[in-house]
Amino acid sequence: MNWYREKIGRYPEWVQNTILVIVLSTAFGMFTGLADFVHGSGDNAALANKLLSAWFWAPMVPLVLAIDRRLPLKEAQFPLRMGIHFLLSIPWAAVHTAVLAIAELPLKFIRFSPFLQPQNTYYYFFGDWFTYMVLFAFVFAIRYYRRYNQSQLEFERLNNRFLQIHLDYLRMQLEPHFLSNALNAIASTTETDPPLARRIIADLGALLRLSHEYKDRQLIPLKEEISVLEHYLSIQRVRFGDRIRIDIDVSPDVEGAHVPCLLLQPLAENAIRHGLLGTDGGGIIEITARRAGDSVEIRMADDGAGLPAGWNMETSVGQGLSITRERLEALFPDGSARLAIGPRASGGTEVRVIIPFLEDGAKR
Repeated sequence: MNWYREKIGRYPEWVQNTILVIVLSTAFGMFTGLADFVHGSGDNAALANKLLSAWFWAPMVPLVLAIDRRLPLKEAQFPLRMGIHFLLSIPWAAVHTAVLAIAELPLKFIRFSPFLQPQNTYYYFFGDWFTYMVLFAFVFAIRYYRRYNQSQLEFERLNNRFLQIHLDYLRMQLEPHFLSNALNAIASTTETDPPLARRIIADLGALLRLSHEYKDRQLIPLKEEISVLEHYLSIQRVRFGDRIRIDIDVSPDVEGAHVPCLLLQPLAENAIRHGLLGTDGGGIIEITARRAGDSVEIRMADDGAGLPAGWNMETSVGQGLSITRERLEALFPDGSARLAIGPRASGGTEVRVIIPFLEDGAKR
């Protein structure tokens, strides 16, 4: 490639294209004439005939392509397009046969030229006609392949756009979900404990600000997700005081791992509402994050009321958990992310989220 750029690349584009056509046509002529050359024990006439035929085809090919581009037909109308090319191929083959025969007249060693042996005219004509149809099939196949690739790219673009809209829709559902709960907490403390209500409003404001900052990002580093969660938990600590305790333990090697934004908030809300508040004395929520091979495992466990009898993840999850599961399925359609909920061995409930280890948006 360096040689080409140094020797050929300095010339105008039309010169480069001319050289390319000459080289390709010569290679094609040599390839097609090689068998006759070997079969004829070194007969130069067959090889010269194939080379001349390829060289005369070279300037005709761009004309065929130009005609094909001007046909006002869609690719779906293949029979009509093929019919037009079939009609064009007859005079085209006749012209090529005549031009080749004229060029071979001075070459007396080519004794099977049509003008020297008229019975060879049929052989030349049908060979040129077949070459034209093969060229048409090749051009159509390339254009069909390009259109297929373009349609695939367009489909992929639309699919990604649909996925983005779907994820945005899920977040729009999720944010009002915790916002309404926070507003209820503010309403319940405004008159009885105004300082407490102001603290909740401050944390809610920080939470909404962060949510707005991340509105265009589906994945954020885990340490930033923990920061968002802390504001939500601060609201809950103010509301419930000593009734709940939150322990967070994130391994340093996964702090930079990218996770879905607002992944942990609905899980924590579910643990508080359905776990700890279902008991008389509250309880503890433990949040841990560890590296597990090529994945990150996030575990949220509470020692609350536990799962009710007959609980089933397919039919019994609430809005927050169902949205979280749907977001994981949309963000990781290959099934590499999992959400599992089950009873904790020592009592209570445990939620485990396993997602691929992503750092700077790429798998590691």
